Amino acid sequence: MKFKILLTKRDRGEYQATVPSLPACISSGFSEAETLQRIQSKILLHLGVEEVSQDKSWRDVTYYQYRLNQAITANMSQERKFAAVTTLSGLCLMMAAIWVGGI
Repeated sequence: MKFKILLTKRDRGEYQATVPSLPACISSGFSEAETLQRIQSKILLHLGVEEVSQDKSWRDVTYYQYRLNQAITANMSQERKFAAVTTLSGLCLMMAAIWVGGI
């Protein structure tokens, strides 16, 4: 999955990266490389995806329940909270469909 990232240099010398297709997905840093690395992490966080190590290719339901509860109680804007809860809920429904369907 690819996302367009807008990288701009701010007046104080720091860089800001935004992802137009993901609402409220913004990050900043003091160099281009640092900012791009941070925005990549924000994109994964926004989508509810984490890098999975080779030895742990799946997660049980309690992990997603924990992440959903974490998103609901987080101190963030209503738009961002709605996006996080919607994404995590969608992941839970998708996993349930996979488990029930035996895919």
